[in-house]
Amino acid sequence: MARFEAISAWNVLPDFASVNFGERGAVKLARLLLSRGVDVEAGLCDAKAADVFLESGLGQSCLRILIEPQEQELADALATVSAIEKSLGIGLRQPLGMPPILLHGTEATVWPMMDEAITRGYDVRVGLEDTLCRPDGTTVRDNAELVAAAILRVNQVKRRAEDER
Repeated sequence: MARFEAISAWNVLPDFASVNFGERGAVKLARLLLSRGVDVEAGLCDAKAADVFLESGLGQSCLRILIEPQEQELADALATVSAIEKSLGIGLRQPLGMPPILLHGTEATVWPMMDEAITRGYDVRVGLEDTLCRPDGTTVRDNAELVAAAILRVNQVKRRAEDER
């Protein structure tokens, strides 16, 4: 309740807010943010969260869908991504009317999940919230180094995919 009161009292609004549909009250929170003119990024950590998101009817109102499996074993994280995609009805192509999809991992899965996102045609992101390390495991000094590493990674994966064609 305090969260909703605080958001209702905001005088300065963010451009968007990420709402984790796996958390209790997410639909109500998303509706409140949208009613205040704040775009919503729908965070989906598992298939149950995807089901809640779909049942909310907010799909076309959201800025994007953020698929963010929490598992640290890549095979488990990819199984979660597949389950979320199945719930959303995503096959080889994203259904019409669905907002853009951003896929990312955390800690151990950041870089391999970025490869998956690029391969699947999803948007990517990286930041200190996700990892403190470059793909080679060395620690970065700041967020700018992570972004630079991500740009290199995106270009490498795209180049590899072109070479395979």
